Amino acid sequence: MPSSFGGTRNYGTAFLPSSYHGTPIGKAQQAVNTGDVRNLKSDRIASVTQRLQLDLTQTLNRQRLTTAPSPEVEGIIQAQETAFKMQMEFSDLMEFSKEPQKVLDAYGVNNTTSKPVFWGGKTTMDVFARQCLLARRFAEAGVRFIELNMEYWDTHSNHRRDVENLCWAVDQPIAALFDDLKQRGLWKDTLILWGGEFGRTLGEKGTADGTDHNPHGYTMFLAGGAVKGGLAHGHSELKADGTHAAGGKVHVRDLHATILHALGLDHEKLTYRYASRDWRLTDVFGEVVREVLA
Repeated sequence: MPSSFGGTRNYGTAFLPSSYHGTPIGKAQQAVNTGDVRNLKSDRIASVTQRLQLDLTQTLNRQRLTTAPSPEVEGIIQAQETAFKMQMEFSDLMEFSKEPQKVLDAYGVNNTTSKPVFWGGKTTMDVFARQCLLARRFAEAGVRFIELNMEYWDTHSNHRRDVENLCWAVDQPIAALFDDLKQRGLWKDTLILWGGEFGRTLGEKGTADGTDHNPHGYTMFLAGGAVKGGLAHGHSELKADGTHAAGGKVHVRDLHATILHALGLDHEKLTYRYASRDWRLTDVFGEVVREVLA
């Protein structure tokens, strides 16, 4: 599900071709059970006719590609083929009716109890539970990269209340997803990253119970078959202006290098030519954090 924070930048491709662009389901702050992919399916044309139309369009696209090579046209060709395949399977993947009740209960699906969070908003377990269950269903269907979003984490005030309520909303669904992946034999081939773009300070001026943005020291976790379980890497130390990473520091570039390594890719060799230069995800930096790897 897309997030209202960051928009398309959360699932865009940066310097990579458009064929790698993510497909958002629904829109920000929309319940997952009512989410869909816009313009995916026609209500007026049968799939057989649609296939014939697509074949004609793709023939013209490939002719264009022959006379004027373009990564944008390549992206259109791949995106249209992917969209047609998704028509056949997407509706079934979004349908939970065949899931056993014990699975729905384990994730917290239909737990619509509301708890308050910042700015007068509310969170329920059902929203994130459905995302986690969809993640398992998508992984089982062969989707290779899946992104989930939790809208509320900006605890500038009411920190203790909001964090407690947010943890309540996500802990059970995450645990159920882990168990489900293991039971279905997907765990060993899956890498899970949980995190945000920064951490929180210990307090914020002017509020009795609030936090501010903190890029100097924060926590992410990795899980799955490629990494060690039950390991805490690095630590932080308290300074006058907040919490800073100390021992075992991991830069974002190191994190990216480690993720790529877990996926079987060498971050120093993985490049893409764009704007007349070879780009790397880690630029000219990054070290694989081998201590966390299984």
